[in-house]
Amino acid sequence: MDIREFSMNKVGFALTLLGMFFALYPIIQDIDDAGFLFFNTFLSIRLFYYLTLSLIGTGIYFYGLDFISPNSFRFARKVGDIFFATGFLAPDILFILWLSTRAIALLKFLETRSPVLYLVFYIFGAIIDLAAIVLLVRFIARRLHRKDIRD
Repeated sequence: MDIREFSMNKVGFALTLLGMFFALYPIIQDIDDAGFLFFNTFLSIRLFYYLTLSLIGTGIYFYGLDFISPNSFRFARKVGDIFFATGFLAPDILFILWLSTRAIALLKFLETRSPVLYLVFYIFGAIIDLAAIVLLVRFIARRLHRKDIRD
């Protein structure tokens, strides 16, 4: 399988995934504004739905830029991989953030005993969330890009 064939398969998969998300739209409409608070910001499932659609769509756009050029743009393919990986992981990111809010809710008893310790746990949880999200996106994007180069 050459580079173009793998890239074509990758675009085909991304378009199929995008089509699946469009098919889920009636369900997302019924959910309304279900979500949770994260650092006093309301994160709804609808927000992550639109975020996933836009990230995967942007990834497909950059893959298209790579296809229309006579010689391959490494930059366009890399940026497309990052957007696609982030869009692909958006539901996982939502779950990580939700799990973080549940963990912080369990530590709520610390607020009455030691506000400083509670703040430290709160900041530490945010750093862990951010690190987990960045590592997941980098891992998926690198795997996609490495497969492009290898094949």
